[in-house]
Amino acid sequence: MSVDDQLALAWRDERAPSPDAITFNDGRMTLVNVRHFTQGDSVRIQAKPIADTTLRSFLSYNPDSWVHLDPIYRQKTPSGLVVVGGGSMGADGFVAHLSEVGDLRWLAFFSSSEAFCHAHGSKDGIHARTVSNQNWLFPAGAPERIQVSAVP
Repeated sequence: MSVDDQLALAWRDERAPSPDAITFNDGRMTLVNVRHFTQGDSVRIQAKPIADTTLRSFLSYNPDSWVHLDPIYRQKTPSGLVVVGGGSMGADGFVAHLSEVGDLRWLAFFSSSEAFCHAHGSKDGIHARTVSNQNWLFPAGAPERIQVSAVP
């Protein structure tokens, strides 16, 4: 089975690769470092890409490193469909961008983002909000260049 097929099958089974990363439908994977900073009573989150790899390479070292996903919200966008939710652990969250016919384009999974509960698309990209009111923007054409801001 090809890596593309593995990812598509995992998505249908509501599973994702376990590292903090954006995994693309062609098998590319961008690892993302998610950091939390406390500022007074608020928490600021920073998500930065740290390395490119492939799902094939990751699975060659970690063949059983898949996590269960719990979809919470689906929204049609101008460029397809976005699905967001949580994972099997309390702090997990994911954002998936699908084509108009439901084929996975990319899947972002984070072990410490908290669940994503709302999303919409715009010309800027995919906007997703976590249960702790953090807005994550996955820019169109470069979703790995994530921007995170607190909801005012």
